[in-house]
Amino acid sequence: MGKTPQLILVNRYYDRTRPEYNLFWGSHRNLAMHFGYYEKGIYGHDEAVANLNKRLSQLIGISKDDIVLDAGSGLDGSSLWLAKNLGCHVTGVNIVKWQNDLANHHAAQRNLTNKVKFIIADYANTKLPEESFTVFWGVESIGHAESRGAVIKEAYRLLSPGGKILISDYLLKDEPLSGHEKEIVQVWLDGWAMPHLMTENQYKELFIKTGFKDIEVLDWTSQVKPSLERLRRFVRVVRPFKKLLRRLNLVNDEQISNYEASRAQMLALDADIWRYKVVIGVKPR
Repeated sequence: MGKTPQLILVNRYYDRTRPEYNLFWGSHRNLAMHFGYYEKGIYGHDEAVANLNKRLSQLIGISKDDIVLDAGSGLDGSSLWLAKNLGCHVTGVNIVKWQNDLANHHAAQRNLTNKVKFIIADYANTKLPEESFTVFWGVESIGHAESRGAVIKEAYRLLSPGGKILISDYLLKDEPLSGHEKEIVQVWLDGWAMPHLMTENQYKELFIKTGFKDIEVLDWTSQVKPSLERLRRFVRVVRPFKKLLRRLNLVNDEQISNYEASRAQMLALDADIWRYKVVIGVKPR
């Protein structure tokens, strides 16, 4: 697969920030690289990331009869959770080879290769057969896409009539950003290899333009807030030592940018520049 400059950036970001995800998110353990959904009875991060999968799947009613495309499947935590707990078939699409290799290894370890498979592909142009899925699942991954319109068109092509699209991600406020707000967001974007962020209204317009119906948007910021505060604490501890860590070659430039991006995300949250939202839609029958 030929890689665009954006795909190269995304690969480099995940290659070079792998230690942070293992140390801070426990990704080597929970196989997740996303925030968690906290509610009564859910306290630890591992529980919360599994609970996010549970709540999202309940939101769109995934069952054993569904065929799911996990767009930007990462370390495969969502794919494996869906297959194991709901019995559905899942195809994970990812462009990061080491993640894809681990995903196939984890599926084999858990005897889920009859339910889950992982392929190297761009989720905006998968080359997979049209109308071959009932769910398009994009959890904190679509923000890396150069063109959201291309992703949503590909989702529409891949979904069978009645199929559902779900995107959970960081959405900007609908009001225009000030110059200072744009500067904060740009630090965040640059450090996390995201070309841009969209607003709720922009997502709705794209869904409608593409042909999706029954569009809903839910704000889950309060449910993921403990994960955000966990990130804030981590950055407060590590960031003051970034120059020393870099001088000692204990971290690389991408890791430093990751710290700055995480701080900018927190600043943007405090200023109410963005919210964590879930956007869903249905392809008409």
